Amino acid sequence: MYRAFLPRQCDTELLKKIVALEAQAEQIFNTHRSLVNGTRITENEVRYILAGSTDSASVEAAWKGYMEVGGKVRGHLRKLVALRNQAARQLGFTDYYSMRLTLQEIDKDELFRLFDELDDLTRGPFVALKAKIDATRAAHFGIPHAALRPWHYGDLFFQDPIGTGASALNELYADRDPVKLARTYYAGMGMDVDDILARSDLYEKPGKDPHAFAADIDRAGDVRILCNMKPNLYWMDTILHELGHAVYDKYIADDVPFILRTQSHAMATEGVATVLGTMAKNEDWLVHALELSPQEAGAAAAAAREATAVEKLIFSRWAQVMVRFEQAMYGYPDQDLGGLWWDLKKRYQLLNPPDDPSRPDYGAKTHIVGTPAYYHNYMLGDLFACQLHDYIAAEVLGVDDPDKTSFFGRKEAGDYLRKAVFAPGNLYSWKELVRRTTGKPLSAKAFVRRCVPTKPEDKERSP
Repeated sequence: MYRAFLPRQCDTELLKKIVALEAQAEQIFNTHRSLVNGTRITENEVRYILAGSTDSASVEAAWKGYMEVGGKVRGHLRKLVALRNQAARQLGFTDYYSMRLTLQEIDKDELFRLFDELDDLTRGPFVALKAKIDATRAAHFGIPHAALRPWHYGDLFFQDPIGTGASALNELYADRDPVKLARTYYAGMGMDVDDILARSDLYEKPGKDPHAFAADIDRAGDVRILCNMKPNLYWMDTILHELGHAVYDKYIADDVPFILRTQSHAMATEGVATVLGTMAKNEDWLVHALELSPQEAGAAAAAAREATAVEKLIFSRWAQVMVRFEQAMYGYPDQDLGGLWWDLKKRYQLLNPPDDPSRPDYGAKTHIVGTPAYYHNYMLGDLFACQLHDYIAAEVLGVDDPDKTSFFGRKEAGDYLRKAVFAPGNLYSWKELVRRTTGKPLSAKAFVRRCVPTKPEDKERSP
């Protein structure tokens, strides 16, 4: 109760200002449509151009069109950082970031030691991967390596892979219904999501938030998700991910007290959502959900292994940028935030900045404005996801190689998730939940095993 209510114990007029600014910023994101060559287009259309175009000018225009939203919210963000820091200081914290970590039961020194460890473990493999990606993207656009810029990597923030194993997988979903596939998948694990989907908002419409999220409205069964569905890999992963959040909320035991009738921790629900979302690229999923022929399955399995490893490695480097940017922004809010953003992206993602690195592109990432000091939970959740997947595969399903199961049609996996992870709600701290559900403390071992791309024939030799 202390952690739940402390953030609202500061001056009420200050709270009203923060809430009003957050609402204004959210509306800007919801209504932003990118101006590209004289036409306003949606985020999905921007992503389509970035992923598919071979014209350098077109991807630059699409990327910069989307990044315009950063300039629109820059003033709101500056004010929000100042007001959030003011509220945190009223409550006895040095800044807002420190307060958020404390309320999430996370020790700042421990967190950054873990991120430093991840940096050390992933830097070498990422340098090698980035060199391959650069060669592919330079050839794709017919430009020299030195001319590559952030808009050439098929994604707004270089947080998702493109042009590796993912593009081949993307084609497999072009004529599939992700909602139907997701419903079938969860039903096979003994989790009914029909009621969740019936209450949800799944498709694009004017003025709608272009992203995705899950929400437990009342902690009494009204769980919903919001998506902007399209038949592609991105949205297949996304709906599996958001339904992962949703079933966590739905299956918390009824006898858990109301104040504890929520997830153990943000990293716990992100871990569950991540492990289930990633199944869209799992060999077992591709065989059973998409009913591929043996020949197709073999090729898709290789692409799936590569795509999953590449995705995790790329995301780990992107998470470094987000976590370190937010910590520095709240610690030193008057610095050149654009310069900080591109310095971090150069260091951790090896990206060449645009011509003007002072641009407020950091503001285009909605989490920085609307979901502050949260992003580390995605990375912690990914560590938990790999560890949980390994445990369920080995100890619940008796599968030696966790990559060989997507839990498709395995009610035992669904039962374990419901009883061991979901049902307790917030009865246990996140550290205790990890120990209870995986048999060991949270570590990076399972993640690193998966995030270093290997050839199929090297799998037996990998550590």
